[in-house]
Amino acid sequence: MITRIARGHTGRPLVADKRDIACYALVMASGALRVLGPLAMPSWHSTSIFAAGTCWVLAFALYVAAYAAPLFRPREDGKPG
Repeated sequence: MITRIARGHTGRPLVADKRDIACYALVMASGALRVLGPLAMPSWHSTSIFAAGTCWVLAFALYVAAYAAPLFRPREDGKPG
């Protein structure tokens, strides 16, 4: 939802691009690693938690890199808002 709102407010098409899909995949991987990692390999618990956190940070860093600048500029379609 956050990418759709950002795209709408910046006047960009409401279609996810490759960066958006990468963000979604990293968040999903983070959740899977956080839940399934310790279940599958309990001895690697801390490693799977670290990997989940890394995926989460990468996902939102990629989001900020993609959307920070467009959110501070005027809309691409020239409309107000």
